Amino acid sequence: SFAWGSLALATASTLLFALRSVLAKRLLAPPRGQQQREAAAHRQLDAGNTFALLTTLSFLWTLPAALYLEGPRLEATWAAALAGGRLSAQELLMRLLGSAVAYYLYNEVAFYTLAMVHPVAHAVGNTAKRALLLLGSALCLGTPMGASSALGCAVALSGALAFVVARARHRAPRRKAD
Repeated sequence: SFAWGSLALATASTLLFALRSVLAKRLLAPPRGQQQREAAAHRQLDAGNTFALLTTLSFLWTLPAALYLEGPRLEATWAAALAGGRLSAQELLMRLLGSAVAYYLYNEVAFYTLAMVHPVAHAVGNTAKRALLLLGSALCLGTPMGASSALGCAVALSGALAFVVARARHRAPRRKAD
């Protein structure tokens, strides 16, 4: 079943993450007119530190709203997760922490990648990654893909391929060293 609200929220999320990437790229770039070495001497934060700072500030900014909206349900949700008897409280906590660390590290690596490539190339690669994850998950888990899902993956991968081909054709020739 297709949910328009989910599509709208996923689109908004993608746009906001792309905006974050563009703004972070500007933050990582040296000021115009400054030489790379001179700019590096003035900059204290590399891509990983910038990501850590943004993540910490984002966490602190959203924590009050999260506690207000989800806080009343937190105890009941924790109890329901433990009620199944599959995991102890310590095992559940360790899995949650492990998942959080893995997700943080994954995003930090993505931020380092962003520091090395153009934000549009980063966004296109991220789109292709999502489509490939959907295809891989469907194959590994044996989940049948509907026609609309297969079409969406095909469109995403075709768009990524078209970007790579267009960029390769229109890349400016490199200048020879004097």
